[in-house]
Amino acid sequence: MQLGFLNDYMAPPMGGEKEIGMSCFKITVAALAVAGILATSGLVYAGTAAEFDKCDKNKDGKLTFEEFKACYPDKAKAKEAFDWYDRNKDGVVTKKEFTGSM
Repeated sequence: MQLGFLNDYMAPPMGGEKEIGMSCFKITVAALAVAGILATSGLVYAGTAAEFDKCDKNKDGKLTFEEFKACYPDKAKAKEAFDWYDRNKDGVVTKKEFTGSM
């Protein structure tokens, strides 16, 4: 059975088709579950390029925490969300980080 995005996690061919290793399958399911929880919690989601551009007040291609917080609807959770988006932990959020296209 071909599973598209899971092909990288599949074991070598056995019996003509790839089979998912159980440990890789469990990790993938856990990662998808966490992503689903985050997406439905209202804390974070992949933003759009248009949202990013609206928040990037100085048009330098990155959001500082101040720019991010000004646009984030829940000010109390803004720092936690900013830290989640700032995947490489350099203190700014790029458009790629914001839109989830990293």
